[in-house]
Amino acid sequence: MRATWISSYTQGEQGNAPSRSDIDVMSETGLSTVQAAWSAYQAAEADRLRRARVKHLQVLIDHLLASPDTERHAWALDIAQSSVDGREATPVRLPLFRAILFPELHAGMLGSEPGCARWLAGLAPLLYRSPECREMLPRSWQTEDGLLREALRQDPSDDVSRLRLIKNIAQQLEYSLHELPTGVLYGHDGASIAQCRELQAD
Repeated sequence: MRATWISSYTQGEQGNAPSRSDIDVMSETGLSTVQAAWSAYQAAEADRLRRARVKHLQVLIDHLLASPDTERHAWALDIAQSSVDGREATPVRLPLFRAILFPELHAGMLGSEPGCARWLAGLAPLLYRSPECREMLPRSWQTEDGLLREALRQDPSDDVSRLRLIKNIAQQLEYSLHELPTGVLYGHDGASIAQCRELQAD
């Protein structure tokens, strides 16, 4: 099992996000640089200060890009899993998705690593806002449903992906039925071919 990188950070008396020098102090006391940068970013998110959030998010990305490939990959998959499965409250921002999570999830999918396709499907809203990332995927992987189907192809026992796909299809079907013209149905038996043609002519 991958090590859990999500760590808590106790804010100072003023509740301000830690500075970059604070990250150095935190890493000296036992936290890895990436863990310390993540904790600092979490604190900035909690403070709801956009300038601090943007600053610490970039510091986090810089540390991740400079970290060993295996460490970055493990961190990205853990955060993706936590975000999609509901354990991580800190939102995934577009810069983090584009620079770190997408490349690692994409690599994981190419290597058929369990969960990667499902977690990328769970981050589909970010994928749709990242055309440069989306274009790197085969056409069949470019939608949430396509990613869920790929997750099931790679791991037929992935019941979480199966249930999500069924739910999505059911919602799409419900929406389609709701959008049908009310005049298409005549009584309880539905419209005949002749009646449909009549409606079409109208």
